[in-house]
Amino acid sequence: MIDTLFCELNMKGKIVIYMDNILIFTEIMDEHRDIVKKILQILANNKLSLHSKKCKFHQTKIDYLRVIVL
Repeated sequence: MIDTLFCELNMKGKIVIYMDNILIFTEIMDEHRDIVKKILQILANNKLSLHSKKCKFHQTKIDYLRVIVL
């Protein structure tokens, strides 16, 4: 289901979805904010939500599955 909802962004290479994680990859912060807004809107339109304690926004580096992603 999630893959279908975010197919367009995923095909553009802007996001990666793995299980219940959505990673956003951009070089420009304005583009990043736009994608975050799109993702939040898609989730809201489909009555889905995020766990705020698991969310990290606007990160330049994250530890994901024991791999540092820049």
